[in-house]
Amino acid sequence: MYLKFSLIFTLLFIATLPFEQPLLPDFPALIAPFFELVSKWVATNLLGWSPLLNYRLESDSAGLYIHSGILLFISSSLAFAWHLLEKNDNRKVIYNKVLIEISSFYLSMHLFSYGFSKLFKAQFFFPEPNTLFTPLAYLDRDILFWSAMGTSHTYSVFSGIIELVPALLLIFPRTRTLSALIAFGVMVNVFMLNMGFDISVKLFSAFLIFLCLNVLRAEFRNLYLFFLSDLPIKRNLIGISWKNIIYRSIIGLFLIINGLFPFILAGNFNDDLAPRPDLNGAYEINQFVINGDSLAPMINDKFRWKRIFIHRRGYFIIQNMQDKMTDYKLKIDETNNILEITDYRNFDLKYSLNIIKNGDSISLRGNFIGKDIYLKAVRIDLKKLPISNNNFHWMLN
Repeated sequence: MYLKFSLIFTLLFIATLPFEQPLLPDFPALIAPFFELVSKWVATNLLGWSPLLNYRLESDSAGLYIHSGILLFISSSLAFAWHLLEKNDNRKVIYNKVLIEISSFYLSMHLFSYGFSKLFKAQFFFPEPNTLFTPLAYLDRDILFWSAMGTSHTYSVFSGIIELVPALLLIFPRTRTLSALIAFGVMVNVFMLNMGFDISVKLFSAFLIFLCLNVLRAEFRNLYLFFLSDLPIKRNLIGISWKNIIYRSIIGLFLIINGLFPFILAGNFNDDLAPRPDLNGAYEINQFVINGDSLAPMINDKFRWKRIFIHRRGYFIIQNMQDKMTDYKLKIDETNNILEITDYRNFDLKYSLNIIKNGDSISLRGNFIGKDIYLKAVRIDLKKLPISNNNFHWMLN
């Protein structure tokens, strides 16, 4: 009965979880609104949860947890009914083969996606300027982990390769056991990182571990014999036809292209070297005037700005003298040299600052939060920071 449960649950989870892929239609996204309504109804009417929680089917949302619980209940019920209607195990081999194929290809697709993202520094990119100047104690643990990983190109490439190898080997039956073992180790580590650093892909990483176990399930006995017993391993290795090799090679090529496609489209194979907006960076403020009064850089001054940061994804971030960060949405009007700043906590609050750029220095002038602001700042050379030092030491000096 467990085999039937695994097959039903795997199919339902894959078919109902929106997950955009470059070359595949996201059919689950079309039906997601229905399941989100069901999840919200179950949570609010049966479990007494707040209706204000996030019931969208996305990373570690309340809706995804409730949806997964519903799928577990449906899968268990259908598997039990299926077991009663079909008590003989004549088709067990067929069901197991279908489960392994689906699990292998879906797992491979995501390992390719995650592997290429790490290989090309898209997942663990070098920290943004505002993150570099945020005191350690003020960083959330997930940002702390992400930033530390982003500082090492070597480890990011290595972690990507460790995911790409099993992604490729999962496609072919003879290498699936080895690849599923590697993938299982990788995904358990990923799951524990998500748990330990509170990264919001906990539930999905647990599902990928479940897929690894689906692939390994038929080999549990042989794995026990190999690692814990002196008895010989008996395996029926059936020859693979050229037709089968071609079919799997086509699938493998499609999955590789699917994983590579975003990087080919963007022409970006190392995000750390990708072009940044001209104003992107960190700026140290050396003159700050508010309502005509020049403010000295006093550490207890809550109003004076210490640094400003222009984020490459459209954010204007202010760091005050007490190192508190406040961020705003930013749009740059390059024609009129204006920074259009919006408080996304209240979209009615919009500000405009005129900017003059002179080499690595900038000056800003305008009305901000009801005060006349004028400042001069100089861009900080991030390459001179110790964290940007790529020196490698085999031994301590």
